[in-house]
Amino acid sequence: MKKLSVNRLMLLVMLTVFCLILFQPKIAKASKVTALQQQQASLQQELKQNNNELAQKVATVNQTYQQLKSVQQQQAQTNKRLKQAQKELSAAKKQKQQRINQEKLRIRNLQQTEGTQAGLQLLQQSKNFSQWFGNLVALGRLQAAYNQSMTAVSQSIKVLHNSQKKLTLTQASLKQQSTQIAAKKTELNNSVRELQSLVNNNQQKIKLLANQVSWAKETEKKQQAAAQLASETAAKNSTAAASSTSKVGSSTSSVSTTASSTSSTANSGSSSDVAASRTLTMQATGYSTAEAGASGYSALGINLKQHPSCVAVDPSVIPLGSVIWVSGYGVSIAGDTGGAIKGNIIDLHFASVGQATAWGRRTVTVKILN
Repeated sequence: MKKLSVNRLMLLVMLTVFCLILFQPKIAKASKVTALQQQQASLQQELKQNNNELAQKVATVNQTYQQLKSVQQQQAQTNKRLKQAQKELSAAKKQKQQRINQEKLRIRNLQQTEGTQAGLQLLQQSKNFSQWFGNLVALGRLQAAYNQSMTAVSQSIKVLHNSQKKLTLTQASLKQQSTQIAAKKTELNNSVRELQSLVNNNQQKIKLLANQVSWAKETEKKQQAAAQLASETAAKNSTAAASSTSKVGSSTSSVSTTASSTSSTANSGSSSDVAASRTLTMQATGYSTAEAGASGYSALGINLKQHPSCVAVDPSVIPLGSVIWVSGYGVSIAGDTGGAIKGNIIDLHFASVGQATAWGRRTVTVKILN
């Protein structure tokens, strides 16, 4: 009877150890998975916020580029007006000098012909009234021509003063335009730096999220294997159950080591330097997530339906995550890839298929910004 009680006690201990080994990994697994899911939800929310801020920054930089372009056009127009004013000023000075020379010549002629006496002699020498009247009219016209010449000189001087005033105003306007351009360039550089920082932060969060998902799958798989092994060994005897417990502990340690290694790899991979600024001439095509069967997310996890400004690149030519400017398209993110995007070609994302089709295939200038 005593022996039977001991056997029952040993059986009860074995069943207890078996249950602890069988259910403890599941509880731990559930706890870790729940925590991981909470982290994933938090990272997804942060990623969404970053994407919204990223889209706003892209829009701001594009707006700044447009403003800078407008100011540069105004500067070109001002330079054109300045050259025209200088040309008019030169012509006015030349005209003034001509009028002065003509007046000097007239005065000299009057002095040589004794002025009014020459006019009276011309009238006295008239043979009849008709000739006399004709000579009188001629003298009147000559005097009127002289008067007009003097008036022209005065008008020329007035035009000259107006041209000088216009030139002064144009120079002041040009200086103001130059100041505005300098301010816009500074604003643009600051916006680009902020955008680059935001993109780098976005990349790190995307990589961290991917590593977390991979870690969760690996951990779950190993815990399931450990629980299965514990179930099989605990059914034999208490010694095997204790051995199984040791193996589960070893497996859990291995999982922690693997997760630590994965986290270290993620941290080292996220510190890569951004490529230096350079300019490329490339072929650009268009695509849209509105096409049937197209994914709504880019290779970097950008929601293309919410933020359509994105460029697919060959990462060996333009690193993913780079801030780039494309002529005719504006500032965007190199955030996607494609099977046909190899070498000297990029693919621009548009909100609609019609826009992508209208774009077609073009030769563009691409600037990789710091």
